[in-house]
Amino acid sequence: MTYALANLAANGVPNELFIATLFSDYYFGVQFSKYVGLIPSNVVCCKCGSQMSWCVDAIVTKGYR
Repeated sequence: MTYALANLAANGVPNELFIATLFSDYYFGVQFSKYVGLIPSNVVCCKCGSQMSWCVDAIVTKGYR
């Protein structure tokens, strides 16, 4: 992200503009959240015990399931 440096405070901490920019795009915000571990990439189904992972699904409102 080349424009990220302008969105960091002098001490390198992300400021409000960085956060707003990051989450202004839904797809990028989801990918970033998965990358940093805020959203797990894989979970275990509580009903059958099998591994589930994120996938794109155009039928679902938010585009993922």
